[in-house]
Amino acid sequence: MLSNEGYRYYIVFIDAYTRYSWMYPLHLKSEALSVFIKFQKLVELQFERKIKTIQADMGGEYLPFVPYLSNIGVHVRFSCPYTHQQNGDPKRKHRSIVETGLTLLAHGGLPLKFWFEAFSTATILIDNLPTPLLGFVSPFEKLFHKKPNYNFFKASQSCAAIYSDVKPADSQLHKSPPCYFDLTMHMHSINNGQAFTRKNLISCIDKVS
Repeated sequence: MLSNEGYRYYIVFIDAYTRYSWMYPLHLKSEALSVFIKFQKLVELQFERKIKTIQADMGGEYLPFVPYLSNIGVHVRFSCPYTHQQNGDPKRKHRSIVETGLTLLAHGGLPLKFWFEAFSTATILIDNLPTPLLGFVSPFEKLFHKKPNYNFFKASQSCAAIYSDVKPADSQLHKSPPCYFDLTMHMHSINNGQAFTRKNLISCIDKVS
């Protein structure tokens, strides 16, 4: 199903040591390699570490990875057909993301076209929650060596309004276009569904019935 922003697929990259995940949307499966190259540049610059090994299933979208990774010296491992245990961690992560994302959509009363926002939020939640697989610390803490900050999470469908710094926020509430949180840091206009972010927001969940 097409997402609200026209995406049909997603790809997740998982760090084997910390189990931290990065999710990217895809219009087409053929975009997987170009998205990986962007991801590679990001993590190698931010963490000053080189990616040494990639493991994936035998999906056709991963076959173009082979010549690219061979040229830069990255080892590629593909799981054997019909041996899901060789690709168990990604399968479990995918299932957790989908189940959590669909639960968030149901809880928020949002249509399925917001699946990417929900799945992206599910990935963030999983990355920030403690897990017994890591000694009851979160993948975020394992990777960044600090506790995650839960203050930026907002309840799905909670109402908010945009305001200006010039006037008191409360005086602008009735003039602001009505918006709601989409599960992540994004806002959506109730009038047209457009997604956006703003610095100045006031929560009006207690002001709207």
